[in-house]
Amino acid sequence: RRRTGRTASLLPSAARRPRSWSVEPFTFWRDLCAFSLALLAILSAAARGSIGLRSSLLFLLLYLGYIACVVGLPRLGWGRE
Repeated sequence: RRRTGRTASLLPSAARRPRSWSVEPFTFWRDLCAFSLALLAILSAAARGSIGLRSSLLFLLLYLGYIACVVGLPRLGWGRE
């Protein structure tokens, strides 16, 4: 008895049907701003050549601020469309 895998039969149908996706504008801008701030902090630390206590606290505050925005802002009604 020959076994035919379902994966082989699903791949051609998945290739024929492109899937679309979308991102809400608020989510896009929130994540873009958070990414830009984090990148700026990393580049600043790299330019100095070391990460001290202030840089470490800044990274921690950026992370906690991002989590607060992701969790807190939708509860306040921001970002709902």
